[in-house]
Amino acid sequence: MAKSSRFSAALQFLMFWGPTVLLVLAAFWVTSRFVQPAPPKHAVIVTGREDGEYYAMARKYAAVFKANGIELEVRPSAGSVENYEQLLKENGDVDLAIVQGGTLSEENRTGGKLEGVASLYLEPMWVFYRDDNELDRLSQLAGRQISIGADGSGTQVLATMLLRECGITPANPANNTAFLHMDAKNSTQAIIDGKIDAAIMVASPNSPLVHDLLTTPGVRLMNFSQAGALSRKCQFLSNVTLYRGSIDLPKNLPAADVQLVAPAAMLVARESSHKALVLLGAMAAAEMNKYGTLLSEPGQFPTARYMEPPMAKEAVHFLEKGPSLLQRFFPFAVASFLDRMLIMLLPFVTLLIPIVRFAPPLYVWRTRSRIYRWYKQIRAIDEQLTADATRDALKEHLMRIEKIEAEVRSVHVPLSYMEELYNLRLHINLVEQKVREQASQAHGI
Repeated sequence: MAKSSRFSAALQFLMFWGPTVLLVLAAFWVTSRFVQPAPPKHAVIVTGREDGEYYAMARKYAAVFKANGIELEVRPSAGSVENYEQLLKENGDVDLAIVQGGTLSEENRTGGKLEGVASLYLEPMWVFYRDDNELDRLSQLAGRQISIGADGSGTQVLATMLLRECGITPANPANNTAFLHMDAKNSTQAIIDGKIDAAIMVASPNSPLVHDLLTTPGVRLMNFSQAGALSRKCQFLSNVTLYRGSIDLPKNLPAADVQLVAPAAMLVARESSHKALVLLGAMAAAEMNKYGTLLSEPGQFPTARYMEPPMAKEAVHFLEKGPSLLQRFFPFAVASFLDRMLIMLLPFVTLLIPIVRFAPPLYVWRTRSRIYRWYKQIRAIDEQLTADATRDALKEHLMRIEKIEAEVRSVHVPLSYMEELYNLRLHINLVEQKVREQASQAHGI
């Protein structure tokens, strides 16, 4: 009897809570389809040449990633053009890239395969030249031997674009201009040795190559008189001023304020990259690029401005509002885990509110229904009792009452509902007594 009672209680429990549990599990499963897995332990970032600033910066980013439990592999490359190719490669393993502004094609800006993480800093385009006369416009370089950057580099893309805007193309024999595809290091040495007329490079003001060229006799730095016009024509460019003495105060380099144009260095991600990598990239950028440079004010970078691909919403939220509440109190890995769990708990919380509201009255109804369902049978027996009831009818009533009594004795309810159970048993006994009295008086049973 005890086993039967426990089985009955368990069955009642499953009947009441089973559908609710199944509904919650189904909601969890549906939600899990929209939750990313845990962040990867390994990620890849492509940069530029190993002796370049992008590579050096990525190494610093790798330290931030490592402190947060992710190994960031830093890969060198020919430059921004190759970096975009690596990001856009089908089934590629590259997650992030540092690229130069102005090197992304219009098609890939809207193709939905890339996401912006942050603009990192402005890096000017430097034009060094050998000439007795001062030059202040790119068009004045016509007819010369110009190093425009290595193949695959962002420098080559930018230099070709701006020279074309100023009417200089290698396909035009009238200007007799030679475009030489040399990287910054080789072009620096070539112009120092007097083997070329001009060298165009994109580099930080802190670059040793820039310092060497500024101190080389006979090599001049172009002061862009058309910097404003160029930055208006090419929206990814900024018109910046390199102030007198900012490179080297004791040597007064440069000797006068210089107007330059500068694209922004950008951190870009593959659209399919894990969003934790995007967020961690934005965090690393904020840590490395918040103090300002010779060309920007503190706090100006990192920013969503100057970005060419659409910004990732996680990066926008971080750049605008800073770390989330979880990230302020927990390590990145823990905060990422809790963030995903909060999303998983959403369906539970959504279902918990109506459950908490309706479960108690439903439980009361279910419990009392186990007691009250016999009242209908007892009332039917009571209503069928008539003065001329036959002997067989009364015996049948007694058999039904005995069966009801046996079933009621097997019912188990919480102590708070024992009053209703005992009232039922009293009413059963009352009807039974009524049947027996009538049977005794009418038939002597």
